[in-house]
Amino acid sequence: MLMVYDNRSDKYSAATLDLLKRLREGVICFELVVSILEYIESMYVNGAVLIFLPGWAAIFELFNFLKSHKIFGDERRFLLLPLHSQLAYRDNHKVFEKVTQRKIILSTNIAETSITIDDVVFVIDTCLLKRRVYCPKTNVTSYIVDWVSKSNIQQRQGRAGRVRSGYFFVLCSKRRYEALEEFKIPEILVSSLVETCLLIKYLGFGNVSDFLHRCIDPPSPRSVQEALANLRDINAFDNVNNLTPLGTILVKLPIDPRLGRMVMLALLMGLGGPALTIAAASATAHELINHSNSLSEAGRAMMRLDGGSASRISDHLIVFRIFSLFERQQTGATAPAGGGSYGSFAEYRDVLNLNGIIQVRLTPFQFIK
Repeated sequence: MLMVYDNRSDKYSAATLDLLKRLREGVICFELVVSILEYIESMYVNGAVLIFLPGWAAIFELFNFLKSHKIFGDERRFLLLPLHSQLAYRDNHKVFEKVTQRKIILSTNIAETSITIDDVVFVIDTCLLKRRVYCPKTNVTSYIVDWVSKSNIQQRQGRAGRVRSGYFFVLCSKRRYEALEEFKIPEILVSSLVETCLLIKYLGFGNVSDFLHRCIDPPSPRSVQEALANLRDINAFDNVNNLTPLGTILVKLPIDPRLGRMVMLALLMGLGGPALTIAAASATAHELINHSNSLSEAGRAMMRLDGGSASRISDHLIVFRIFSLFERQQTGATAPAGGGSYGSFAEYRDVLNLNGIIQVRLTPFQFIK
């Protein structure tokens, strides 16, 4: 069943139209998700529910919202299961297990094509995903929440009822659905090519430009040349774009080569701990700030963590201080003499995303391995 809302007054009640006007596009309404889950319960049809969400922060927030719900928080009847690529294998594998409760699976687009869960009968699609975006002007890669394409929705629809008839709910208006792209732009055209160029050379595929030119959707020559210049700047490539000894090390690290070089230099200087923390926070999509709070409150917290300067805010310094406060709380250590003027971790608990902090904290262990 495909539910795509439109705004024709002859099709929907005045209450429904009023609700649609008050909903904010691009913001997941947990109350609407709960209403659909209640509707599913009223159908008396067995089967798991798969909910597509844009990222870990959304999964964690909806998980807590449902866990505190008077109906769906009942573990005797419902089993809430997050599904994410950075969760441990044993945690992700729980979605395949046969249980007596109704499974409610909260997943990113990993469940779109990578895996198939046979007992999923209901799919709720928020029509949002998190993707990486590279800005060539600033040479910075960031993560944004964006609308999916029509092909994504069709693929997600196919997840409903793999072995029997299923039901599919799309949480977007008809106008928004018609405005969606048919297909998303290939990631190679909107991503930094630094890691790709380094890997091509390491695997022995010859000239990087010639190899990338043979892609189905080849990136622009300018993007390739910028990536090669970046690799020469960090001494991963020499002047004729051959792999250097440092490049051989960087290609084996699961992070951007520029971050990898920072970690290598920091280790030589005895500053490996702070550098690993900053690299882990920069290399993952986990959000450290709780966006359910007001922007002004989060802004004040970041200014304080940065030392109270309104003229400059250093993301790296803020990240390092967040984890310093967290480690101090975990170990029970006191603030160092002359330092710690930015307070204790407890003072920021309502602003910071504790789950994101824990996930990032585990990332450096992957680097070490």
